[in-house]
Amino acid sequence: DMVFDFDAPCDGSILTNARQADAIAKSRESIEAALSSLRLGMTPDAVLVDVEAAMESLGEATGRVVREDITNRIFERFCVGK
Repeated sequence: DMVFDFDAPCDGSILTNARQADAIAKSRESIEAALSSLRLGMTPDAVLVDVEAAMESLGEATGRVVREDITNRIFERFCVGK
């Protein structure tokens, strides 16, 4: 609750496709897992795994991280290079 129940300023950005929405959902799940791990007294190393997963998912949503499977989907969808 402490992470998601706040009023954040909105810069007008919107999610434009299902891939971005999925990445944001995965990021939220990872943050919730990290918070749960903290509450359970897990080591920082264990918590960091979930934090890094959240950061990677956010990067996918913003375009700052591009995993190979995403690249493959883009090529399949748009037939880039053909």
